[in-house]
Amino acid sequence: MAGVWLICASALPDLASAKNLYVAQVAQGAGTGQDAADAYPLSWLNSSANWGSGSSQFNPGDTVYLVGTINQQVVVAA
Repeated sequence: MAGVWLICASALPDLASAKNLYVAQVAQGAGTGQDAADAYPLSWLNSSANWGSGSSQFNPGDTVYLVGTINQQVVVAA
């Protein structure tokens, strides 16, 4: 049982750093991505420079919410 707890505990920092990001066709409000009223523009999500492991980048485990109607292609960086 102790081994299972250690595995779960080691995964907690990754889960704790996961973010919810909001993206709209065009920037909303302050354009911070923190909520639907302040969504990032789609161009932010489509830029590969914003994908990675940095604190200001879209990271594995993050959730992106698409706000409103999106009429442009969503590009997923690998």
